Amino acid sequence: MGSRVGARHRRRLKFYGKRVREARGRYFWLRRKLGREKKLRAIKKIGDKERRVVSDELHKVAKDIVDEAERHDAVIAIGDLKGVRKNKGRKVNRKVNSMPLYRLKEYIRYKAFERGILVIEVPEYNTSKQCSRCGSLRTKPSQSSSARTVDTRSMRM
Repeated sequence: MGSRVGARHRRRLKFYGKRVREARGRYFWLRRKLGREKKLRAIKKIGDKERRVVSDELHKVAKDIVDEAERHDAVIAIGDLKGVRKNKGRKVNRKVNSMPLYRLKEYIRYKAFERGILVIEVPEYNTSKQCSRCGSLRTKPSQSSSARTVDTRSMRM
């Protein structure tokens, strides 16, 4: 999960999902091991702890995103990620689908609402083709082309 807060403040994206993915992976491995040993009560106990750990991490991620938006006086734009959960193989599906995206979105919304920061939902369609400054849809030149076209409208501030 990356974060891009505000179009004016471009910098390297921060990846937030690592700790959630690690926790989910660790508890998946533990549930599988306990399932082979038929320890069902321990599996339920572990599921409760996993839920608490993941929820805590999501709160920290949401707080970090809202703090950064507040620091830069920016609007938070959340992408509509309905097409993310596609079939890409068993292992990849488990990792991608275990990320609680809706819960994270709700945490960001309520934390931003408390601080008076605007949160908008952006449709993901054509966002990689669209100019981030002027909004025009132009085809990007391929990497192999020697002549690069520059969108002069995006140069104006």
